[in-house]
Amino acid sequence: MFMGWAQAGLRELSEAQARELQEKQNQRENLERELQVCSGERDQLRRRLHEAEAAQERLREEQEQQRGQLQEELGQLRAALGEEQRLRELHEAEGRA
Repeated sequence: MFMGWAQAGLRELSEAQARELQEKQNQRENLERELQVCSGERDQLRRRLHEAEAAQERLREEQEQQRGQLQEELGQLRAALGEEQRLRELHEAEGRA
């Protein structure tokens, strides 16, 4: 009789351990799926960050180019203004003479 109880106890213990092992395996599979999702999201975020950095660099280069063009135009306008001022002073001097 004792052997029957012992075997039944061992069977129950074995079944409980099998259920626990199955639960742990299920948890592991779920965590692996979550990890894959997170890895995919991480890769996507890295690509977006790289694209944003590249776009920022392009914008910086465009801004520098535009700044150079504006400085050149400003220099031309200052030269034209200087020439106009010189001509005006010349006309004023002719008018006094």
